[in-house]
Parts: sequence; C-alpha cells; structure tokens
Amino acid sequence: AAISSELHADYKSRALSEILKALAHDRSAFEARWRRVSSADQLLSRVAMTAARQAAGLGLETLAREIIERALMQEWSSELIDAYGEASASEANVRIERAERWLRDRARDARLLLALGRLCAAAGLWGKAQSYVEASLSFGPTRESHLELARLLERLDRTADAAAQYKLAAQASA
Repeated sequence: AAISSELHADYKSRALSEILKALAHDRSAFEARWRRVSSADQLLSRVAMTAARQAAGLGLETLAREIIERALMQEWSSELIDAYGEASASEANVRIERAERWLRDRARDARLLLALGRLCAAAGLWGKAQSYVEASLSFGPTRESHLELARLLERLDRTADAAAQYKLAAQASA
C-alpha cells in the first residue's frame, strides 16, 4: 500500500536530517551534500533547522543564516526563529537588521522578539536586548524568556532584578 504524501515528506525530511547530522565533523562533505539537496527539500523546516545548526557548528555562520532565511520565506516557524537567534557576535548585526524587518509584520511574535533580544545581546546592545526580551515576555511569558532576561540583568549588574527573573523562570517551569 502507498503511504500518504504527508508521511512520505516526513520520512524524507527525517532521512535528509540524519544524513546532514552524520556530516557534522566534515565541513567540505557537509557543504557538498547540502548543494545536492533539492531546493524544495532545503526549505523543509526540519531539514533547514538541521542544516543551519550543522553549518553553524562547522563555522559556516553565513550559510546557516541564509538557510534559515530562505526556509522562513517559505514557512514561518518558531523553531527556525529560535535558531536564527543563535548567532555569534560577527553575524548578530546582519541578523538583527533582517529580524527587525520581519518584526514590522510580526510585532506581537514573542519568539521573534526573544530572538532579537538574544541577537542584540550577542552584539553587546544590552539596552536594546533588554527591551526586546521584555517585549517578548509581554506577549508570551515563558521560562526561557525569563531566563534570558535574568542573564541580561546579571550582565548589567542588576542582581536583585536578575534574581526575581530567575524566580519567575523557576515558577514558570513548575
């Protein structure tokens, strides 16, 4: 019996993800294999997520950013936005610029705001990072966003405020 197209797509994305993960320690093999993945398959959320994480792990931050940006143009995904917020200082400013453009259409997206907060922190823009994380909390408080704000407040030597955020994070996970 034939399998459904949804199940086929799921199997295919899982298989491609596993293939890409197997190349986590070989930059040239990863790049070569990624180039052979069809354009349509590169846009699958799971495949894009795996590829972006592998690329970043191999020091290919620009490729990682491009993979996520292309996939997000196809389908908006909280998981991809989370991954987009994971950047080194060298990539942070480019990602901030792009994410702020997305924010024009998604001003109430708590995950996007949190990602922007992380990117601003990576770029050393502490006040802006705090504003974005606080905005994220206002639209969807999560343990993760409380922890992010606590870490930011610690960096700003606001230990009492940080402690309060850690407490809120602990309560959120219960």
